[in-house]
Amino acid sequence: MHETVSKSDSIDLYQVLEVSPGASQADIRRSYFRLAKLYHPDLSVDADSEENTEHFLRIQEAYEVLSNTQKRLEYDESRRQGKSTREATSQAEQQSRPKPRPAWLREPTLEEIRDARKAFARVERLIEQEDYERAAEVLRVIVKTVPNEAEYQSMYGYVLAMVGDDLHKARDLCRRAVQMEPYSADYHAHLGFVYLQAGLRKTAQECFSTALTYDPSHPLARVHVQGEKSKGGLLGKLSSLLGH
Repeated sequence: MHETVSKSDSIDLYQVLEVSPGASQADIRRSYFRLAKLYHPDLSVDADSEENTEHFLRIQEAYEVLSNTQKRLEYDESRRQGKSTREATSQAEQQSRPKPRPAWLREPTLEEIRDARKAFARVERLIEQEDYERAAEVLRVIVKTVPNEAEYQSMYGYVLAMVGDDLHKARDLCRRAVQMEPYSADYHAHLGFVYLQAGLRKTAQECFSTALTYDPSHPLARVHVQGEKSKGGLLGKLSSLLGH
């Protein structure tokens, strides 16, 4: 076994395919098919030969590297540095292997989705306990793991507004949720609350009113709409003038 590895390490992939280092891709392809016909286990007269099988596997390995432009460039560079064929091939494979995609560019796994749902149930309990800072921390992880779920985006924005931390981010999160699901009373109400915290009462009221068109009994929207109406009366105006 050791002798086979050493022999493989010492053989140049260009020599395996019987082409020069300056060969074109067409030359490499033609040589591969010619050699494959000679050494393929189903076609070769020496099909049962262990040496024949090993050589055919080397031909396949050489073609896989040299037929791929990126792998070939990396192999050539490693070869110039005096590395063995095995080292050069391994480096070419590793460098050309695609990197894992970040969560926001890929679909979450089923396990990640299940874990996020369990964590969200914990968030709801934390909100009931008015522990908004811890709820925000949990939501930050949830949104990072499952970034395209409107419910998580909206709740994260709402909780950030409750904490009074990073209202710009809170607004963007709630806006995104509304864009994803524009007919949700919850998402419009959460966005309204963010605007209210930012002191934009008129815009907040528009959001609360929109929420009430989709759910006339929505508690968050009703509380703040009614609160604004009560301020609009005579006592409310006097209170405003007196600075209360």
